[in-house]
Amino acid sequence: MKLVKSTDQIKYLVKRKFPGSSAPPPINPLSSRSNGGSSVHESYQKPIVDKKAYECELLKKTEAEVKSLYDEEYEKELNTIQLKTKFEEQSRFFNQPYANADFVHWSKAAHWTLDEALALSFGKSPDIVSWDKIKQFNNISAFAKDYEKRRDLALRELPWGKLFDPMLPTIFINWAIDKEIELPNELIEKVQKRLANEVNWFEEYRKIKDAYDELQNKASPPKVVAEKPLSARTENNYLRLIFKLAYCIEGFNPTKPYEAASLIIDVTAIEKISQETIAKFITKAHALDSKEKD
Repeated sequence: MKLVKSTDQIKYLVKRKFPGSSAPPPINPLSSRSNGGSSVHESYQKPIVDKKAYECELLKKTEAEVKSLYDEEYEKELNTIQLKTKFEEQSRFFNQPYANADFVHWSKAAHWTLDEALALSFGKSPDIVSWDKIKQFNNISAFAKDYEKRRDLALRELPWGKLFDPMLPTIFINWAIDKEIELPNELIEKVQKRLANEVNWFEEYRKIKDAYDELQNKASPPKVVAEKPLSARTENNYLRLIFKLAYCIEGFNPTKPYEAASLIIDVTAIEKISQETIAKFITKAHALDSKEKD
């Protein structure tokens, strides 16, 4: 039979069974003996004797038996620690009923600050729970740690314009859903319901204005602005330009204005100016050119 044991495991088991037995007994010289010479320290000696007896008992067991006892005791201690941690966490202010959020109220808010949005995302009232109030629990509270991580993600979105501080509630909710961040269903429902019932006043204004403008156009037709006649200088410049361009057409003869006009129409495929009008321009341009040459 193998009798090699883990010294640490045996020490652990002894300490768990006799947690205070290592402390020396108190000394009271005024009452060192009583009851017919029996020592008052006998009551303090018994735990030490029992501790030694238990240690000897463990030493007689196999390694597997000691390990089995160790695993069982370690599991008990772990459960005790977890229960204590859970109790302490539930006792903190942010886990009390009064810290729960009023989703009806916050769904009506025109905007949320970043910290308000974070608190609401955990179902907590922003009036009770904020980063400044819970950051002191960061190293001992699971809730505070989760809050810190979510806050870190949100802060990283600000420079990129995906989140703002403050922001519309729907912007934060859509971002959280996109990031697969769990939100209270009641918060989502209340905000979406409020959004569906909200009146888009800018859109309503645009519709009314468009309808008004349409009625105005029907009631009063647009004014026709009379064209100003060309000045003599501008008209002469146009004639000079037309005459020079016309001379680029092979066969152009200004002394025969109607034939020249027909030639221009054939080359340019112009449709909106009649042959007669073009002939008049050619005649005036030719007269101006002849006058300037003289």
